[in-house]
Amino acid sequence: MYDDNATARTDTLIKIISLFVLVLVVIAFTTNPIATGVGVGEKVPILEGKIYNGNGWVDYDLHAQFDTDWNEEDTNATWFIVEFLDTDCSACWRDTAKVSDLQNAISSTQWDRAPVQMIAVVVELNIQNHDGSRDEIKAFRDKNDGDGSFKCNAGRSLCSERDGNPYNFPFFDDLDGKSTKDWDIPGTPTYFIIKPNGIVAWSSVEAGNSDIFDAVNGLIPEASN
Repeated sequence: MYDDNATARTDTLIKIISLFVLVLVVIAFTTNPIATGVGVGEKVPILEGKIYNGNGWVDYDLHAQFDTDWNEEDTNATWFIVEFLDTDCSACWRDTAKVSDLQNAISSTQWDRAPVQMIAVVVELNIQNHDGSRDEIKAFRDKNDGDGSFKCNAGRSLCSERDGNPYNFPFFDDLDGKSTKDWDIPGTPTYFIIKPNGIVAWSSVEAGNSDIFDAVNGLIPEASN
């Protein structure tokens, strides 16, 4: 026996499923998900682990610091500068004065741009005499060698002999290389400027230079009153 009711129900179900599929297709084509990566315009990879903040090692999650609802009209939200370094890297050693100057600039009462949070990510390059440790990270950051046994700059110098002031920003322990792998770091030092919502605004890799000062002055907006 032919069942008109059953046929009508089947037709209705097919229409509902077709409408549902159409909605999914429209969403797929009209949304523009942001890729994860380290290129300009991409959302930075996860950076989660332990940082040394001057008092001790504490948990840190970079993504937890971001404001996902941020828009560019908000010039008072916090931007981020991330430096990947190796305490035994000679180029990182040479950059310590520049990084110290940048720290002084963004923490000065004369700083009239959006607030900036700096963070250093310490890696260990697979090069002879590049042997890091948490004690060496602390000595490099604080310019305090403790018992004097911690050597930076490929073991050629006491960590306290680096240029610049003691740093006041956190140092992230990535000596095991996990975050370095996710961030695809080609070498050290590598710098990133990250918008308040976690999107890469500038990288020294793409720029072809490590002139972080020029990049900061060109990208960080003036704060509104």
